[in-house]
Amino acid sequence: MICKLFEVRDRQTFIAIIATLMVSETEEERYLTRRLGYIDSDPQVVVSKGMASQYDPYAWSDITMQTAHRYIRENFKSLKSGQVIDAEYIRGERDSPRVSERYDDGY
Repeated sequence: MICKLFEVRDRQTFIAIIATLMVSETEEERYLTRRLGYIDSDPQVVVSKGMASQYDPYAWSDITMQTAHRYIRENFKSLKSGQVIDAEYIRGERDSPRVSERYDDGY
């Protein structure tokens, strides 16, 4: 498994999430991930927000998490842990992505 943490931003929104690429590195992990329903030939990205986790981006009830999850799934390998995922920018509603809330209040 490969885990990365992201800062999801949207209009007046900050969400800290963990994304896990479900790829096995050992035979034990391959066995257990198969038992969970994941297969290495089609690795899924599981996103966790608080106590909730989803592998299906469309299972989230809000557009922010759907947008962020789809983007992370499509770009997981090129994203860096700690990166900002700006849902408004991804949807084309902003000209530039927000910076981390660590540096700016973002509004």
